[in-house]
Amino acid sequence: MSRASVDQLPAELRATVDEKLLDQVVGFVAQLEDTLQSSLNGVERPLKTVIADNSKIVVTTRDEAGIPLSVNGEHVLSLKLDYHCVWDSNGEFLAVERSTFYLVMPSITEPLLHYDYLRSPRGDIPCAHFNVHGHRDELIYSMMAAEFKHQAKSRARRVLKGKAPRLSQLHIPTRGHRFRPCLEDLVQMVIFEFGVDTRENWSEAIEYGRMLWKDNQLASAVRDNPGKAAEQLQRMGFSVTPPSDWPVLNEKKLAAY
Repeated sequence: MSRASVDQLPAELRATVDEKLLDQVVGFVAQLEDTLQSSLNGVERPLKTVIADNSKIVVTTRDEAGIPLSVNGEHVLSLKLDYHCVWDSNGEFLAVERSTFYLVMPSITEPLLHYDYLRSPRGDIPCAHFNVHGHRDELIYSMMAAEFKHQAKSRARRVLKGKAPRLSQLHIPTRGHRFRPCLEDLVQMVIFEFGVDTRENWSEAIEYGRMLWKDNQLASAVRDNPGKAAEQLQRMGFSVTPPSDWPVLNEKKLAAY
């Protein structure tokens, strides 16, 4: 979403959102679109921004059917993206409250697979996970064998109501809040595994986008645990001076290295 398109938002809509959050979302969308437009052939302005309320902005695909992916010019798959953007816990940096990537076939409602991230997941569901939509008897049998343990409780209740388990109900965890799969990973997968049409320098675009993602996640991980980051830097010979209000316990810990 360009700065110009942000300025064109109706005044009453702009008045409902935190301008600083909107500015960070604009940069985030520009990075996502650069990856998509520079790697996938025929993709132009694929995303749109929807203001949910003054503390949340949703970034999603401009076309509800998703971004068309072609093989030899023929539309064979679509990629649907959805990010819910909010402030982090300190109200300083952009955070993704939840996101979903769908890979679908044209005119078919159920996706081939989808990837979910939930900043605050409910129950035992992993915060970052894949769901594959398909069927295999052996996996369904294994899911049934879990009976009433953990996530199997909800599946067992559905079985009692006559609804058989589906492979798409299996949550395959992918690391966690930090360094989870990013958009670039999914784009690379559809290129390698499905042979979708690409731009000439698609691999460079993906690596650049992935580098930016990793840098942002590393910065977030440091904010999660600055004491551990400082310890490692001191082990490597860096001089680290904690702020004056840093807890005394951590100061003593840092002085040991």
